[in-house]
Amino acid sequence: MAETPVASDEGREAATTAAEAQPLTPAASGFAVLLAALWGGNAVAIKAGLDDAPPLRLAWMRFVAGGIVTVAWALSTKQSLRPTRQELRPLGWLALLFTTQIAFMNVGQDHTTASHAVVINTTFPLWTGVFAHFFVPGDRLTPLRTAGTLVAYAGVVAIFAQSLGNAEGSLTGDALMLGSASLLGARQAYTSLAAQRVALPKMLLTQTVVGIAVFLTAGLLLEREPWVFTERLALSILYQGVVIAGFGFIGNMWLLKHYQPSGVTALSLTTPVWGVLLSNLVLDEPLGSTLFAGLLLVVLGSALAQWSSWRRGAVRTSVPVRPPEVGAAGAVAEVGAPDAPDAAPRGPREPEQRR
Repeated sequence: MAETPVASDEGREAATTAAEAQPLTPAASGFAVLLAALWGGNAVAIKAGLDDAPPLRLAWMRFVAGGIVTVAWALSTKQSLRPTRQELRPLGWLALLFTTQIAFMNVGQDHTTASHAVVINTTFPLWTGVFAHFFVPGDRLTPLRTAGTLVAYAGVVAIFAQSLGNAEGSLTGDALMLGSASLLGARQAYTSLAAQRVALPKMLLTQTVVGIAVFLTAGLLLEREPWVFTERLALSILYQGVVIAGFGFIGNMWLLKHYQPSGVTALSLTTPVWGVLLSNLVLDEPLGSTLFAGLLLVVLGSALAQWSSWRRGAVRTSVPVRPPEVGAAGAVAEVGAPDAPDAAPRGPREPEQRR
């Protein structure tokens, strides 16, 4: 059978099938932990920013900053930002999941405590594992991975056991945060599939453009609260936009493109640990006595969830995939990815018809 021509390098890379997603390697796991630490500070930045701006307005300002990083990354790597007709459908579903999840998160966090927001949002890997089990080829919920995830989540619950009884938390805010966590889990699994057909810059730019349009419009129509541009708000926007919506999203999508999503999200269970530490440093929130016990459970559970993946990865991985390199401007470039021109093949290549 004659091979169907692919129009560009971008198309050839995006044509990698979901079945080729690898278990996490130790290097990729380290990069995932770094992203988890950065995400731990996101709740702190949002809570600080909400003191000076309402949630929907804060969301669109964040995406303006993130969009600048996304465009700079795409231009530096010479990747196209124009979607094809075939890419419009997956991009549309991704934008719908994304904007709904962010709206639930920002509004929910405005109606509950930071501790509630962090612990409830941390349930998203459990949702990702469920969605990936049914929709991502080869990413199954094995007994070992399930047990490790539950052990790690027990550590999360232990860390926030005292704060969960805090009367400041609201039922409505908690319910919105739970909805955000489930939508984030669905988005992680869907991103892993969509990234096989759509280039990462297009996905990020779609999220940015749609996010700005939706939240700017909704903020003008629905929010009447006054806001003031302070140094605290500026730092909050820069962290959410440049660090999270820019570098964080790029790094996370890179991981989800090359590695199984349940493995990536299992390590994100360390996020609340980093969040607690950053809350103490930035917001002067006290450290509970259960932190150290919870930290031990999270680390042990994450290691247990990844143990079988690391063993399989050592056997299956013939061409290592390195985390992206970070340039001087914070842009991320893919290096050493499968099918990259500079990646020397170490075994027989797959038939072209499988792409």
